[in-house]
Parts: sequence; C-alpha cells; structure tokens
Amino acid sequence: MASTPNTQNLPYAFFATNSAKSSSAQVLNKQTAKDLRQTNQVADTFDAPKVATPIQVLPLLPKELGELAKNPLKQAQLLHVLSNSPSVDEKGQMLETPQARLAMFHRITQQLPKAEQAQLEGLLVNPKNPLLQTQGDNAHSTLYYLYAMAFAPKAHGWHAPTLLKDAVTLLSHPQDIEQDNTPLTPPFQEALLASVNNPSGDKHNAQVLPTKRRAEDLNVIRTFNCSEASEMSRMASLHPKELMRHLVELTSPVESFYEKATPEELSPDDPSQVYTELAKRNMAYQKTADGNVLVEVPASRAAVLRAQNTQAKLLRGEGLGQKEASPLQVLYQETLLYNGGRKAYDVATDKRDMLDIAQTGVWASSALSDAEKEALCKPLQTPQADEARKAFEDAFAPYKAKMPPEEVAGILESVWGENSGLTGDEKLFNERLINDGKAYKLVQYQALNAPPDPNDPNYGDLYLYGYYRQFKDTENDLATALAQGEEPILNESISLRKGYTVPGHEVKLEGTGVDPKTGERYFDLVNTDDDAKGLERVSARDFIPKVGHVSLPQTISNPIQKQMDSLEGILIPDESDALHYNLQETVPLEDQQALGVSDRQNQLLMYLALAQSTQNKNRKYFT
Repeated sequence: MASTPNTQNLPYAFFATNSAKSSSAQVLNKQTAKDLRQTNQVADTFDAPKVATPIQVLPLLPKELGELAKNPLKQAQLLHVLSNSPSVDEKGQMLETPQARLAMFHRITQQLPKAEQAQLEGLLVNPKNPLLQTQGDNAHSTLYYLYAMAFAPKAHGWHAPTLLKDAVTLLSHPQDIEQDNTPLTPPFQEALLASVNNPSGDKHNAQVLPTKRRAEDLNVIRTFNCSEASEMSRMASLHPKELMRHLVELTSPVESFYEKATPEELSPDDPSQVYTELAKRNMAYQKTADGNVLVEVPASRAAVLRAQNTQAKLLRGEGLGQKEASPLQVLYQETLLYNGGRKAYDVATDKRDMLDIAQTGVWASSALSDAEKEALCKPLQTPQADEARKAFEDAFAPYKAKMPPEEVAGILESVWGENSGLTGDEKLFNERLINDGKAYKLVQYQALNAPPDPNDPNYGDLYLYGYYRQFKDTENDLATALAQGEEPILNESISLRKGYTVPGHEVKLEGTGVDPKTGERYFDLVNTDDDAKGLERVSARDFIPKVGHVSLPQTISNPIQKQMDSLEGILIPDESDALHYNLQETVPLEDQQALGVSDRQNQLLMYLALAQSTQNKNRKYFT
C-alpha cells in the first residue's frame, strides 16, 4: 500500500494511515471498500481529454428560423443581448457566436414550460448577466451549460427536461435552495440499501461500513447539509456558469465534475503540501503542464439514488414540500458532503462512521492494550449514533482512571464530536476547490471548547468561553466582505445555560444595510433550513454574538487574524455590552478561573491553561 502521495502525472488512488488499516482488520473479518482501495485493487483514474468533450450546437434549422421570424423585433433584441460577453478561447477564437447562442436560447426555451420560460428571460435581462457569465475553468457561458443540461448525453436514470427546469429555477432563485431529502420510495430504498451494503470500493461508492445498514437507517429527511446547501446558493449567485458546468458533468455518463486549482488555493499556508492534502482526502487528480492540478469530484452512488428518488416524485406530478431539496440540489450537496468528508462519510445515513472515528482516538492510545482497544471498538459497530455513544460510554468508563484527563477528553471528542456534518477543515477544502482564486481561510470568532469539567457527561458538546474579537469589529468584517463582492458562509453557534452551545448551523450572507427606523445594522442571509423561501433578515444586535466562524479570502482574513492573534486572550462580554448586543451566555468566570485563567482589565483574559491544554484556536469545529 502506498502511504505517501505520488509526484508523477498520475491520479492518486488512496491515502490512509497504517493504524486505520490495522484496526479495521482486527475488528472486521472481511474486506471493506477501504481495504480494496488501500491494496490498489480499485483505483480512481480519469482521462482528462474525455471530461471536456465539447457540445455541438447545430445552426438554426429552417423551421426554427421561421419561428423566430414571427417576432423580428424580439429576435433582434435577443441577438443584441446575446452578443454581449463574447466567449473566446485562449487563442482568441470565438467559442460561442451570437447566432449559436440564439440557437441555444431558442431550443432551451422550447423545452421549458411557461413559468420557467419567464425565469429564463428574466435571467437574460438580469443586471448580473448570469446567463452570459464565462468566468471559470473554461470560456464557455452559463447558457452553453444549460443547453448541455437539455441536450448532452446523460447517465442512466436522469430525465433531461426535469433537470433543465430544475437548473433554470436554481439560477433564478438561489435564495430558495433547501437541504432536506424526499422520503425514499421502496424501489429507491432497496437500491440504496443494496448499494451501501455491498460497496464496490470505486470512486462513487467508497464508504467504509463496519456493519450492515438497515432500511430504516436510510430514512434521512432532515440533513446535515447546511454548509453544502449554502455553498450551492453562493455558486448559483456568484458563479452560475461553474455551478452549471459541475451539474452537467455530474449528470453525464462520467458522473463526476472536474475542477482546476492552484497549489496556493488548496493549501494557502504551504502550497508545497497540496498533493498531501489531496491524498489525505482520497481525491484523484492529475498535474497540469502549468504546475496546477485537475481534481476529480465524483458523485457518490447514494447521492445519485437520492436525487433520482426526488426526480421520480416530480415525474409523478407531485410537488416538493416547503423544505425539500430539488434533484440537482440533492445531487450537488451530497457530492460535496461525500468528497469533503474524504469519502469516509456515509452519505446514505448522513453520519460519519462511528468505527472510523473510534480508530482515531482509541487505536492511537498508548494506555490501552490491543485487546482493550478491540473490545472498546466493538460497541461502536452500530449505525445508530445514540446507541453507539451509550454503549461506548459504558465500556469506556473503567478505563478513564488509567489515562491522563486530556487523553480521556481526546478520545471522547474523537468518538462523539464528528458524528454528523463536515468539520470546518473539510468544509474549507470544498470552498477552496470550487471557488476559483479565493484561497479561503477560516476565521474563528467564538472561543468554543469542551466543558470545564472533563467528567461532564456531555463532554462531546461545545461551550462558549468568550470571543477573539470585539463585536463591532466582527460586524465590520462581515460588512467589508459583502462590500467587496463576497457572500461569506458562516457558522451560527447559539449559547444557552452556562455557555452550553447547541450544534452550529451554516448560513450564507448576501447583503447588509442599516434600518432607517432604529439606525442599527442588519444582515440578509440565506438559511437553507428555515421554514420560508427567500432571504432572512436579522439584526446585527442578535446575529453577531452567534457568529462562530466564517471563511474569507486571504486578502480579508489575514489582516483580521493578525489583529486577533495580537489580542493574546479572549473577550468576555459583561452587562455593559448588552446596550449594543443581545448577549450569549458564556462559561461562568469562576469556572474559567479554575482552569488557570486570570482576570485582566476590560474583560480581557489570558489563555493560560485554557488555550494550552485544549488547543482552543486549533480545534475542529462542526456544522
């Protein structure tokens, strides 16, 4: 098994540590999908020329010319608009002539019902010019990829007219993207169960499943796709051409999209580590002649089946519920979830594999024998997270006394902390990969950590200790990012009694302003898990204290981080702050002092034992 990333111009098939391999082998008596990939019995490869096959656009036929001639004024207006934003290749050759664009627009229109025809025309006159946007990995336009959605070959099971309607609505209403699944019908439930319990190990079905899933385990309606849904909304708003290209490629026979990226984008802190980053995440890639990489992002089989289950509902003439994601939304979100989770995330149940998590903490312990480690892993061989946590808690209790408290805390966090949703690091990698030139970094505003008492039965949860930045500065950071054309995705973490913080939720900021009645700032955001369509307006007074972290381009994040690093402590709000903000309750000061944290003027606290013992600023945060 290769354990280091290759440096040749070849795809990399798999990367894993020896400890993960040995622990899986001790617990299981059969080869899993991961085992097959580790021994190179299954390899991820792709043929770069084939993934960029151009779509042929035939000239307008006599019948089509006759249809357009019925309204010569509209035809002239269309040609005038479609002549804007010319699409040219690297040699300056025009890729899409105005006449070809007219043919594409006319044929797409003929495929759409009246409601979606109106949406398409609205996109054409939208000041943002989404239909003619050409920025991205090639010089084709959004219109070109809508045409491909309607007429290019599709993978088995896709219905092109339904996908086209879905795509046009996505571009017209990026604020209305949802994240919930459609209930599985029996045929799709059976197909998904068969797929997840008999993984091929290939790039579309690479999850590691230590136990068989049950049919009821797949009945996931409420999802943890908030970061992926928010990312899709941002792509639809800011990068519609690239989103449509991704979706066309995912629904094509190759069922993967391909993204060009630079080492500086994917690994901004150390570009030389880009291949290690890709290998860790189990991503197939090819080096390009200019020193960059072409990365393959495959759809998981579970994503395709769930999306086609939703498509089947539409084909039956049934509308989607208020919070149900459309077929393309399901496909894209679960593809990002699958790849951001390093293909070790079980998107069929929307849970990270409990055994895989246990290996991180239990098998790394030097205080346990191999027999003890194996015994502790066995209770985790259930797909039901709550059952696994309770069984592990009972089995682990006798071993706590023989370990240092920080090791106990680390194991508990490893087993409990990452069960659902992507970590901040995984979400960040997705953002870096698909947003060209951004090189995002995560800015952490809330000082979140485990409870002060390592014996707290809720040790897997997070608590709010304070902040790394003044509230007004955080407000200005977000307003500045919006003013520069960004639509930041951030995490809302809501603190309750004694700092206890409920799991965070990812939302996308889209705008800001000042309320003329109150004189206070507000933010408009896309919340993919609320009960309404459109933007949600929230006051800065209520919103800013809940901002846990936000990903921003380096040009914005680096100066912010430099200022935060100079603070050398965390800020604890007091009642005087309540004049300007609705306070979130923090861990009581006496509990923080018990950890070795001392008072300073203006509620500025030194980290001391808090930061040193728990690595507060470097820990992973979950969505």
